[in-house]
Amino acid sequence: GTEDNPRAFAFQNDYKDFYNKLWLLDIPSKIKITVWKISWNFLATRVNLVFKKLANTTTYPRARLPNVEYFAVLYGLSGEIEMLGPKAPITVKKWRKPPDRMININFDAAYDGRQKRSTVGIVVRDSEGSALLSCSEIHHRITSVFIAEAVACRKAIQTGIGMKWASIIIESDSLSIIRKCKKKNPDESWVSAYINDIHQLRQKLKECSFEFVPRSANNLAHIIAKETLKRNEGVYLVGKVPEAAEAQAAC
Repeated sequence: GTEDNPRAFAFQNDYKDFYNKLWLLDIPSKIKITVWKISWNFLATRVNLVFKKLANTTTYPRARLPNVEYFAVLYGLSGEIEMLGPKAPITVKKWRKPPDRMININFDAAYDGRQKRSTVGIVVRDSEGSALLSCSEIHHRITSVFIAEAVACRKAIQTGIGMKWASIIIESDSLSIIRKCKKKNPDESWVSAYINDIHQLRQKLKECSFEFVPRSANNLAHIIAKETLKRNEGVYLVGKVPEAAEAQAAC
């Protein structure tokens, strides 16, 4: 139901002022995110794991619980997972080359809530893994991180259309935006205008898919967006990536 869904439109309206003030606070991002998780009871406690049917008992022995990794990815709780037991080996997923004749576009956004400013980071690679294009741009009057991510996704598909690539795969670690882009029914959330634009733009392409990837596989676009926010200057490079992100280009 909508009562435990932070993306539910009605509840977003009810708590809009609270969340806007929360994101504007001059405190570390981890604290803001933790407060947000607490407000929705999303901490990975054993009781919540049982409620989400990811564990069988609240007195489970001190060990990593079944499906905890899925719970963490679904609700962004990778930090809290450490409370549940000893560390297990972690497999870092790297960026993978797209199939032949497909173009891969990774996007990410960085957001400055105090100045209501966001940046878009884009990196485009072919089936050989070669960088075809990297670019970034700055947007103003952006009121939330969700809008920042939607703007970045729209820029990714606009880039593909502008370069006349017929078949593209758009990837990001923004799970909520990727999910919305995959859905065919009209979006009714805060970012509906951007998502509907993306659906319209998608029709101009022969083939276009949206895929969620972990941050480790989207790190290059993330670095580009973050560096653009820091330097307050966009870039547009053909056949390469910015120097600050060059170390990630071979991933």
